[in-house]
Amino acid sequence: MIPRTLAQLPPARAARRVQLAGALAGALVGLLVGTCACDAGVVVLKNGNVIVGKVSRDPETGDVLVRWPHGSQRKTGKLLVPAHTLRWANPDQDVLSDDYFREHLDAPLQGALWLRMLEEYKLRQERRGDDDQGPLIVPTSLDPLALPAIDAPGFRLRKPRGWGASLQEGILILQAPPEGGRGFQPRIHAFAVEGVEESPSAQVGWVQAELGRLEDATAGRAEFRLLGSVEMSAAGGETQARFVSETLYEGLRVRALRRLVFRGGKTYVLCAYADGPDFAAHEGLFRACLDSLEP
Repeated sequence: MIPRTLAQLPPARAARRVQLAGALAGALVGLLVGTCACDAGVVVLKNGNVIVGKVSRDPETGDVLVRWPHGSQRKTGKLLVPAHTLRWANPDQDVLSDDYFREHLDAPLQGALWLRMLEEYKLRQERRGDDDQGPLIVPTSLDPLALPAIDAPGFRLRKPRGWGASLQEGILILQAPPEGGRGFQPRIHAFAVEGVEESPSAQVGWVQAELGRLEDATAGRAEFRLLGSVEMSAAGGETQARFVSETLYEGLRVRALRRLVFRGGKTYVLCAYADGPDFAAHEGLFRACLDSLEP
């Protein structure tokens, strides 16, 4: 029989349960109270170099200041970009928008990711002719996930292209731009902790129980429920579980795809969230991102 209370567990295992419970609580409470905004921007120099970070512009000189850390970066720094070297600056998105390409379609650009965005923009423009209503065929190289993968504590994960990224108290948070959802922006939380139980199925059951008890963290305003059954699989020394859940919170119906991976004494918890009506449209992207985990 598997012990269910902290008092029944050996001290080391009890500590690991507390660590996992704290991370789960932090992820869900942060999700619900909206503390996960990602303030990322992008700057393009006249020579074609692209810089991503926290962007602010001097209203008098036109100079732009880019600060780090941004997203999963750990180094601290800043770069002042003089106005005469600047081609484009957007403080609200860490990708190149269609507005940028409309103004600078033929300007030099450096970096595989940015060149790929340029080619994708050109493809979209070619499909806008009135005499061409056939299906859009996108090259397989234009996958929906950005490269390189983001480094997080204990793992790496590729984010959806155009999404922001931040690291908060050991939790990697990926978030869609404002137009990515209706009343609630789609986002993904991921973190790793030491394994809690020897049995993966026991860990899954315990995680679900903890999620159910997180109503206390929101003073009873949140209600958690499991949708469908849990999918368990094992291969290559790794066991994983997937399940879909729903949290009701002050009129919001947030649906989540969760993937738990048990490998080498570690537990990796990945949760992809979207507003209920938007979930089906994002589920394929969610699965691709969660499957990009590199322990």
